[in-house]
Parts: sequence; C-alpha cells; structure tokens
Amino acid sequence: MTTEHIPQFSGSPTLSSEQIIFIEKLKLPSNVTIQTDSRFDSVTAKTDDDLWRFVIGGEKTVLNFTTVSHTLMRKLAKFCCVSFINGGSPFRGSRWHQLKEAFDFKDFSYDGFKTELSSNRILEVPDKYTAIKALLRLLCQLNFPRFSIENLDDFILIPTPNTINPFLKYQDLENAFPSPLKGLIARSILSASEKKESLSDDKLIKFTLFGLSYYTGMRPIQFSKISAGDFQKDTSNEASGLYRYSLNMPYGKQTKITNDKVKIALPAEIGMLVDEYIKRNNLSLEDRFILVDEYIVNYLNDVLQHMLFAIQPKAVQENITNGNIFLPRLTTYDFRHNVGHSLALAGASADEIAYMLGHSSLVAAAFYISATPELAMLKSKALGDNPVWQNMLNLLLTGYAAEEATWTKRTVSGTLGGQLHIKIGGCERPDEKCTLAKVRSCYGCFYFRPFTNLNKHYSVLHCINKELADTLEVSEKSGNIRNPALDVLANLKGEIQMIINRIEGGFN
Repeated sequence: MTTEHIPQFSGSPTLSSEQIIFIEKLKLPSNVTIQTDSRFDSVTAKTDDDLWRFVIGGEKTVLNFTTVSHTLMRKLAKFCCVSFINGGSPFRGSRWHQLKEAFDFKDFSYDGFKTELSSNRILEVPDKYTAIKALLRLLCQLNFPRFSIENLDDFILIPTPNTINPFLKYQDLENAFPSPLKGLIARSILSASEKKESLSDDKLIKFTLFGLSYYTGMRPIQFSKISAGDFQKDTSNEASGLYRYSLNMPYGKQTKITNDKVKIALPAEIGMLVDEYIKRNNLSLEDRFILVDEYIVNYLNDVLQHMLFAIQPKAVQENITNGNIFLPRLTTYDFRHNVGHSLALAGASADEIAYMLGHSSLVAAAFYISATPELAMLKSKALGDNPVWQNMLNLLLTGYAAEEATWTKRTVSGTLGGQLHIKIGGCERPDEKCTLAKVRSCYGCFYFRPFTNLNKHYSVLHCINKELADTLEVSEKSGNIRNPALDVLANLKGEIQMIINRIEGGFN
C-alpha cells in the first residue's frame, strides 16, 4: 500500500563523511562514448564538461549536469551515467531527465531511495521508477556508503508500478548477463577445467568460486555453510571422459531453521575444478569448503569482479586499466538473479526455480515467472538492451580478420551440419590444445581470426540455418518449444552473421 509523499530533494542532499571520501576517490575517464552503428553520429563527450552533447540518428541528445546542485553529487552523477553507458544501457536525454532528481534526494541512502520508490509520485511514472531503481541497484553494487550489497536481496520488497505494460514490468528485472557474456564465462570455465593441474592456487580458487556462483547462484551465506563432503562425483567413465557431479546445497531462504539441503547437478567442468580445489587444499569431507571465515560477502564479490576482468580480451583489459571504460560491477546477487531469470525464460515452474535457488517458499520464483513475457522478441526489447552494444560486444569477443594467404599460424577446420569446413580462419590461442568444438565454438572466441573469404563463412551460416530449422521442427513436434538448444544455435547464428557483416563492412 502506498501513500502520498513529499519529495525529499528540496535543497542539497546531506552526505556523510564516508560518502564524501568515496566520491572524491572516484576516477572518471576523460571521455565517454556511446556506441552506435553509424559513423555519422557524434557519440563522444568530455566528462569534464557539465553539458554532454551527442547526435545519434539525426537527433540531438544533451545530458545537462548543471541541474544537479551539489558539486560532489554532480561528479557521482557523471560516474553513474558513464557506468550505465559502458554497461550497454540505451542511455539518452530522456533517461537522464527521469533520473536526475535522485541526486538531490535529501536522504541519500538506501532507505531514502526505498521511501521515494514507494511513493505514489514515482510509482505513477513507471519510466522514472525503473530509472531511479536502476541507479539504486548500481549504488548497492558499488557498495557506496549507506547502500549495502546486502540490500540487493531486499529489492523484491520494494513496491512496483501497477502497470499492464509488460515491457516496463520486465525491464525492472535488469538482466546483467547478455548472451555474449554468458558464452565468454562458460568458455573460460571450461578452458580452466582442462588445465586445472597447471593453474596457480589463487587462480584455481577464484575459477572454482566463479564457476559455482555462475552455475548455482548461491548466496554468500550458502557458500559459508557447504562442506567439502557436500560435493559428490555420482558417475564417472575414464574411457569416455564423462563425469557427473552434484552438490547438496543448503537452503538460501528458510521459513524455519532446518539442516535440509537440496541436491542439484553440476556441470562436469565445475566438478573437476572442485575436485582439484579439495585436493590442493587437503580438505576432509567435514571441512568447510570456502577458505575464509569473515567478510565472505565482500570476498566473493571481489573474486567475481577480478574474474570478470581476467576473462576479458586483452584490448578490453587495457581500456579498463587505463580508465577509458568501466567494468560493470556484478555481485553474487546478479549471478543469482541470472540463474532465476534463465530458468524462468526456459519455462521452469515456480517449484523448479525455488528448488534450484534453494528457496523454501515460492515467492521469489513466482516473481520471476510473472515478469517473464511469453514472446521471445518481447524479451530483448523489454530488457532495455541496446542491440548495437550487443553487436559491439560480439565484435570485441572475436579477433580481427586476417588474410588466409599471409597467415602462418594454426588454422581452424571442422565439421558442422554434416559438412567439412576447411580453414575458415586462424587461431592464436596460447595453448596448443583446445577442448572446444572446432568451428562451432570459434565465432565467439577472441583467439579466432576469421579469414576474409566470405564464401566459407556463408557456408557455415547455411549449415547453422539448416540445423536451427531442424531443431525448431523437432522442438515443435515434441512440444518442447523452450528447447535451450534453440537459444544456443540462435546465438551462434548471430555470431557468424556479425563476422560476415564485419568483413563486408571492411573492418580489420
């Protein structure tokens, strides 16, 4: 139930000494750039200026920061806007207009934001609600003073606008894991599992916790409860190299105190990393799995952020190190949300989602399902994703094009769709051995150097189109319209098409 509310932004916000120190330490890049698909757009602005002017698609967009009266808050506003832009949000003047008043809230804290978001004044303007809530989420992810990472778990308790517009309802979920990022994470974990013996102790620990967070979405409190004996190797076959692992996962949310656990399956690559982790650290079955006793929340979030940086292409790492772009801050909450979001999109029931997330009630699971549109096209639009940014991300995850005649290193050949595709590109992977499927896994890999012979790439695209059509037909006839293989093939098709577009456009 909501009540009328008098806004708290009459005058400058009251900042604590911790907040002032935090803002003063923030470093802004010298320039900010909005990614578009036209070379005629004006997409770069200097962050020192208080007026950021862009021309996108023939329309002028201005972000006017002089409307933020407090000097330090103006710097924080710029930092947050850069973070949104680097994260791929379609950030324009209208979005800034909905957002700017939040930087003048008198009570600049999680509770202050929650009070504002619960007021009719904001609930009756859904666009403003989603913009301010996205800012609140970012401040919590940054662990900004008076905004805790733990507050992210309470977002479900914040009232939402009573709107019949499914686009706005779904956008409120703010999925932070676009398909290219998911592919990058999965490939990095698989690669780490194949060379687990050669990983340093520190890398092994971080890859293991990173993989468990990505595939299970466990909360920090769940990590603190699991022991080495909760991991099991259910079946193994040395001849085929196939293994099955499981985890007895403690409940994440409980209505009463219980020692019951839910058994979930783990991918083989995670199981192999866990085995090596337990062996390296000489853990007995009763020993605590995670090696830290205090500050587990901050420890896990720091591990996730470190790994998100470590798996990026070298060019992206250099830009992040030089301060040209910001790496989005993702926490255990975001990883957990990604699991629930993915299950809901795959058509899982509330019971199945609650089981996988370790919930003893169906409240959160029902929320995921109620905010999931039935149409796949609605999904990408309602998420607020920027398709141009998605394309740019795809390009970043694939290496530059190369000429076959002058290439002297390893080449890529493989079978796909019943056809042999020979020398579609080069490979600069530092390891001699690659465990990924040749051709099928190359188009989204940043070690891949596609050759400029378009006929070869069109041949691969033709095979994928045929495989996609066949899979769709089988899925429809069997009633499995949410077959996850369709998403995998659709993503692969997009990666191949991006390479073709890139070569045709003359990109190097």
